[in-house]
Amino acid sequence: MHVHMESETSKDSQVKRYTQNDADIAFQSTIFARKTLMAGFTMVRDCGGSGVNISLRNAINQGIVIGPRILTLARALPPLVGTQIPLTEVAKN
Repeated sequence: MHVHMESETSKDSQVKRYTQNDADIAFQSTIFARKTLMAGFTMVRDCGGSGVNISLRNAINQGIVIGPRILTLARALPPLVGTQIPLTEVAKN
């Protein structure tokens, strides 16, 4: 399952992006990890985040936090063409 363990969709998720710091995100990610495991998912893919996803994975592997096995890319890999590069730049090439 593809997840982002650093956040959860909610009515105030956009506000949280600007009001929470990395420590807040880290603490909440432990709750999301536990919920995910209790829902029956024993392994997930976290395809990018702020770095909290790496620390969460390590804490789970060390038995400090309860959660599923996490395969992570560390940070998201943007596409080479599309939303990350202005179309005018693509057109020039």
